[in-house]
Amino acid sequence: MDHISAVPHHIKKRELNGLKGATYYVPPHLVTPLQEACRQFSVISEDKQVLQNAHIVGISPGDNINVIIVQIHPLGGNHYAIPFPTVHRVASQGYLVYKTTKKLKPEFKDLKGHEIGAKKKDGVDIYDVTETPEVAFTGDTTFQVFTNSVAPPDLFKVKLLIMEATYLDSTEDMEENVDKARQWGHIHLSEIFENAELFKDIENILLIHMSDKYSPSYINKQVFQNLPDVLKGKVRVATLAKERYL
Repeated sequence: MDHISAVPHHIKKRELNGLKGATYYVPPHLVTPLQEACRQFSVISEDKQVLQNAHIVGISPGDNINVIIVQIHPLGGNHYAIPFPTVHRVASQGYLVYKTTKKLKPEFKDLKGHEIGAKKKDGVDIYDVTETPEVAFTGDTTFQVFTNSVAPPDLFKVKLLIMEATYLDSTEDMEENVDKARQWGHIHLSEIFENAELFKDIENILLIHMSDKYSPSYINKQVFQNLPDVLKGKVRVATLAKERYL
């Protein structure tokens, strides 16, 4: 609920800022409950339109969606996202964003514009297509998402991996700390460090969702004081909201 309850608020924010309604992609089993939640919020706000007409679409692993990520960076129609299963206390999934690049095949490079247009009209395949994994977002999950056979291989090739690190405690009873993280469907920082080689080909890692019991200074200390060499220079932590709150 700490994640998905923001949807009705986001819908109203877009309306208040004069923006058209967004499309919300969620696991299929959440479509009906989320639509009902929006309807109930419409009763509270006495809004019969925007909240009741929220465009909520179910998407499962194996599907793909064209995306425009406005808040992070404007992306065009040459990007799409695929969901992949994650491991949490409830049914959950992450998302992997690809960039599609088209390049004219060598045998057509010397053709003029109208000749290329004619080839396309005739259905000739004139482009070499490259798909590059750009961004992955895991959401809440245990570390098992990186070790099971269901995760897409491209998860380890992205330019940016946004992943949780809810638990950071480093005490003598580390095994108990890790077990607690797994019990609640989360990742312990030590699991990332111990498996650092898995992330050697990833350009940037943003750690999010650290427990509210940790201060920004404690988070930075725990993350960077024992950072494995393979992760140095590529890890960042999301503490801005905590700093503002405190």
